Amino acid sequence: RLQGGQVFTVQMELERIPVFVRQGAVIAEGPAVQHTGEINKENRIEKIRIFGYPEADSLRYESDGSLIHEQDSTRLIFKQGLTVEVYDTDYTICDDGTLVIRL
Repeated sequence: RLQGGQVFTVQMELERIPVFVRQGAVIAEGPAVQHTGEINKENRIEKIRIFGYPEADSLRYESDGSLIHEQDSTRLIFKQGLTVEVYDTDYTICDDGTLVIRL
């Protein structure tokens, strides 16, 4: 975990790009394409990465998932077949496939 407001120098291989996100970020990843005309509308998102407790508007523009905030948790509902990775928080996957992240 890194504190903000700093400059970091990171050495990486040319094939890798470091991505720094803030706590609560939800990153949607799709297939590699050469241009947007190659994107299949049915499978435009393949993987969701969640970093900590998601912010209220994290999935505002995504039709492949929804986010429901409750008093002590957040429920995330995604279309079937997506890969979901969760970092830095406790979570449970319910029988119906809903991902529940606890405060």
